[in-house]
Amino acid sequence: MVECTDLFEETLNREVTEYLELTPIYDETTEGEDYEYIASAKLKFKCPVCENKWTTAHGTVKFVYYLYFKKRILFVQVYIYQQRCLPCNRMASFKTYDDEAVRLSYDFVDFIDRKYFGGENDEERPQRNSRAINNHKVLYCDACERGICVYLRRLRREQRRQTEEQKRETQDIS
Repeated sequence: MVECTDLFEETLNREVTEYLELTPIYDETTEGEDYEYIASAKLKFKCPVCENKWTTAHGTVKFVYYLYFKKRILFVQVYIYQQRCLPCNRMASFKTYDDEAVRLSYDFVDFIDRKYFGGENDEERPQRNSRAINNHKVLYCDACERGICVYLRRLRREQRRQTEEQKRETQDIS
């Protein structure tokens, strides 16, 4: 997991200023509870050892935030979870697509606006297109190891949905 608030700072500052002051450098001494917003992003990875390159549509980005209502300040820190290289098992470096960083920033601001200020859901900003040819490598994903990967969350939601459907079908037959 790598702290990368600076990648999102410009867009967040532009979007939040109408009703909050943004403080991108998160102060761990802030009183109160920290909250998280977890999102999926398309990311590019490159192994520093063997130069292997790949992209993932299941990149996990975590916004840790604290909203100080009295002074209308939003403290934010952004983390991106890394992946290990399949051939050599080393942690790879990553790059974000510029449009993905902007999309994630807008989505986070929309989330804050809806949750705390009664805002309406803005237009849907879809994730960058993917031509994935391989499945997600759970054993090489830092977010999977920590139990917060967007891929695993999606699988769990799908499994719950299927279980609920099966229960309803069983009840309908009875």
